[in-house]
Amino acid sequence: MGEGIFYLCATPIGNLEDITLRAIRILKEVDYIGAEDTRWSRKLLDHYGIKKQPFSCFVHNELQRADWILERLQEGESIALITSAGMPGVSDPGNILVERVLQAGFEVDVIPGPSAVTAALALSGWGGAEFYFAGFLPRQGKKREENLKFLEGLTCPAVIFESPHRIIATLEEIEEIMGSDRQVFLARELTKVHQETLLGKVGEIMSRLKDREKIKGEITLVIRGGEKKEKPGPEGGVYPDKEKLLEKLLQAGVSRKDVVIILQEVLNLSRNEIYDFVHKKK
Repeated sequence: MGEGIFYLCATPIGNLEDITLRAIRILKEVDYIGAEDTRWSRKLLDHYGIKKQPFSCFVHNELQRADWILERLQEGESIALITSAGMPGVSDPGNILVERVLQAGFEVDVIPGPSAVTAALALSGWGGAEFYFAGFLPRQGKKREENLKFLEGLTCPAVIFESPHRIIATLEEIEEIMGSDRQVFLARELTKVHQETLLGKVGEIMSRLKDREKIKGEITLVIRGGEKKEKPGPEGGVYPDKEKLLEKLLQAGVSRKDVVIILQEVLNLSRNEIYDFVHKKK
């Protein structure tokens, strides 16, 4: 008897038709299906005639399920993990189990599928070559502010998830930190019957949402990247000779650590470039 396989199986983010043929086959073939929400998963499984009863596997019991799952894999049985939407382990339960299964030497396979992140990026028109995924921001406090300030400095689009009852407060913070002209793309209820997308300046989108009696549905928000900020060059457009400048600083008794900081600022070079130059001149 061979060892079982642990599958990470992506599921629709809304529309039940957004599932791959491979995912349907795997869910029919495995011995067990672990689900973040068994009631929601039952609807999906019934839709495709999959008769297995899923077992509960969510963020608060994931660790407790691990030993049982490892026993099943050792017995040659295979298990698929699904969440309420999208890919297990990406802003959803699954990471702990994957780590335990891999450490125990069993195979983990993935069945890719729908993603709210890539769907929103594509619809925004800002996908391009790179983006930053921040998931759910910290609920409050200094860490939340630090995260938003970090996103403000990005030149590529950033994608975050947000709940309907916190979205206005989040937009207000984005406006405060990034300015009311920062462009955002808001996708609500992606792939569902009442899908909605809003594109515009953060202040405009916030005003439109404030006019509503109630906001419903999960939200994916894309924040457009800011303009690249170039460091100003030296007066006259000519940088000083770095070897002469280094010599003068060392003669003046400046430590090598401080020399790196000074040259980095004056010469507009990266810290690594300056560090390598200074220490090669020892």
